[in-house]
Amino acid sequence: MAFKIARQYHHQNGEPTRHKFISRHRAYHGNSMGALGATGQAARKIKYEPLGVGFSHVPPPYCYRCPFGRNKDGCGLECATIYEEVIRWEGPETVAAVIMEPVITGGGMIVPPPDYMRTVQEICQRYGVLLIVDEVICGFGRSGQKFGHQNYGIQPDIVTMAKGMTSAYSPLSATAVRADLYDTFREPGPDAHFRHVNTFGGNPVSCRVALTNLEVLERENLVSRAEELGYLLREKLEPLLELSIVGDIRSFGFACGVELIEADGSPAEADKVMKVLASCKRDGILIGKNGDTVPGFANILTISPPFVTTEEELDLIAGSLLVALRSLDAG
Repeated sequence: MAFKIARQYHHQNGEPTRHKFISRHRAYHGNSMGALGATGQAARKIKYEPLGVGFSHVPPPYCYRCPFGRNKDGCGLECATIYEEVIRWEGPETVAAVIMEPVITGGGMIVPPPDYMRTVQEICQRYGVLLIVDEVICGFGRSGQKFGHQNYGIQPDIVTMAKGMTSAYSPLSATAVRADLYDTFREPGPDAHFRHVNTFGGNPVSCRVALTNLEVLERENLVSRAEELGYLLREKLEPLLELSIVGDIRSFGFACGVELIEADGSPAEADKVMKVLASCKRDGILIGKNGDTVPGFANILTISPPFVTTEEELDLIAGSLLVALRSLDAG
């Protein structure tokens, strides 16, 4: 839906040539043929290409394995400034929007530098390119704020959301836009209205669940609770960095990614990741991982517990992981 909105907006705004979208490698934005074009995970595209036209990708803000060969002290935010180069190479008059999650979640919990999103937004505004923020995972408290982009002080043009809106008790998604962008679809003229139909659009059960879920989030202060739990989780996972099999720990609110590596620093083999998951499962803990993303890089454990998790349960999560990883470290 967000892609259709962006293209139609530019068309009705007198710039019909703006049809291209810029996404990031490692990012996930959906499995339909259009959304899969924006997704930057090669393994998900096998046997489905060619996909929709007009999608290009830039390197992710992957500080642990910087695509630009930088380290923390020498970072020039090339992962953000590359957008300006790509927009200019593609031709600004052809670029409709940039789409990104505040943090690349399913692609490996890749957390950008603090000024990354602000810099990308400034570039978008300079060239009249819309900024679409995908909040499907980061939204509704997971980041420690109501929406993930609020951690970076930006204002997107379009926001997509789902999952946390109902806490997954019932399927629901939504797309929000800037007020002035919305108004362009109310203007008179042939085909000026937004033509988008969903079989279950406006489902009353899902909408009621969402409203009740949002009431609970606010009444029980679960967003601020998620922020507090995020700090605790990071603190309790810190000892994992002493293990040679752990290369990096990346956290964003109450979500965390643990990157496992081999002795030479290369991504850990998939069987080692599965052993960790199996060990934790025996302790009654379900740990996630980045799945079909980039060949050879399914090496990141992902942790995103419920907002009602207790500190004792965080101890159990951290302790179970420590035992599982130590067994591999020793081996």
